[in-house]
Amino acid sequence: MIRFANERGHICVFDKTTGKVFRAGPKALAAENQFYKLPEFMGTGVDPLFLEKQFAQLEGESCKIMVCWVRQLERLIAVERTLIGPHEGSPQDLNRALEIAPKIEIPDTNRAIMASFIALQFFRTSDAREILKLFAEHSEVYKKDVSDDEARSLQATLLCQLADGRGLVFDFARRIRESIWMFACNQSQVPFRTSSTPVLLKTPDNRKWLTGPGIFQPGMYVVFAISPTFILYCKERTWWKTLAPFDNCLSPIVITNEMAQHENSGHAGMSARFVFSPTDDFVDAKAFVANPANFLSVEELLAGG
Repeated sequence: MIRFANERGHICVFDKTTGKVFRAGPKALAAENQFYKLPEFMGTGVDPLFLEKQFAQLEGESCKIMVCWVRQLERLIAVERTLIGPHEGSPQDLNRALEIAPKIEIPDTNRAIMASFIALQFFRTSDAREILKLFAEHSEVYKKDVSDDEARSLQATLLCQLADGRGLVFDFARRIRESIWMFACNQSQVPFRTSSTPVLLKTPDNRKWLTGPGIFQPGMYVVFAISPTFILYCKERTWWKTLAPFDNCLSPIVITNEMAQHENSGHAGMSARFVFSPTDDFVDAKAFVANPANFLSVEELLAGG
């Protein structure tokens, strides 16, 4: 979160539920207190906060890795490279760009850590909990409405299975790890934003944002803003096989104002509540949220988006 602070150390926040914009320090925007406190372990020998403590260790490791990435990327943006538009450029242009595409050093261990971190970030949010609750009710896993405690336990079970090398979160982490990782540098006037839903999923046509049901669709890819300047795309290898040579590379594509605004629209649309930015200009986010056509109904969500 601190990577999205401005020069005064503040983060600008758009609250979708109230429409208000305010500034706060990174510590004040920490995750909901005891969000992963598991009621079924109260009064037993198991710490009800064990899951939260495990996340803290993984977050510490991933933070160090991202700091390393940003340092590498800041050095690499000074390297001359061919710049081609998102839908332009001949095969010869692509080959020339590839020849000089700056490479990011990512050891296999760090790649595995970040894949797990991104998968957990996707599934650990209150948004994901609500999606799981909807599916549990829709599939009649529970005979009655799913309570908040049941939804919390269902989410915790999925998250815990990652350490056991099984389950939905593990499968998603593996897909991320095996994807083509491309970084992009934003030198436009519109900084990248993040939100209380920091990991976004996009369709192969680069136009729409996906919810939980679509995470394993062919060509679906992860969009993860590292900072206001840098973003990571994790693209599924089969659909995006022509981009395989760019794995771990700084993309030669120019990020325009419009492209940055589109990436930011994902946070305005998919976040349950808060959108974070180094600047307090959220005009586009407010307009996006105010348009009902930008959102899926519950029925569409359960049908797979």
